[in-house]
Amino acid sequence: HGNWFVEVQRNSVLMLLIFVYLDGVVYLGNNKLEGRIPDIFDELNQMTDLQLHGNGLKSELPASMGFLTSLRRLTLEGNVMSGTLPTSWGGMTDLEALELVRES
Repeated sequence: HGNWFVEVQRNSVLMLLIFVYLDGVVYLGNNKLEGRIPDIFDELNQMTDLQLHGNGLKSELPASMGFLTSLRRLTLEGNVMSGTLPTSWGGMTDLEALELVRES
């Protein structure tokens, strides 16, 4: 499978889940998503690449992302993230790239 580049309607968690199970790669950068990041990642341990950069997300960092044991890349920059890194994120042992910088 190649990467799935998807234009997704706002807050479409169903589309997120479908593409994770098809390929393990979710590219939702710059899609004008708004709201909080749902704390749903405990069932998505096949995900290898999650890109949510450049949206209007305002959220704490979900603790359940620590269950993404196959995740290699996570991009969240360009959103408004709050809180500290959850200790559960230590479970992301395959993580090679983490982008959290907030662009001004």
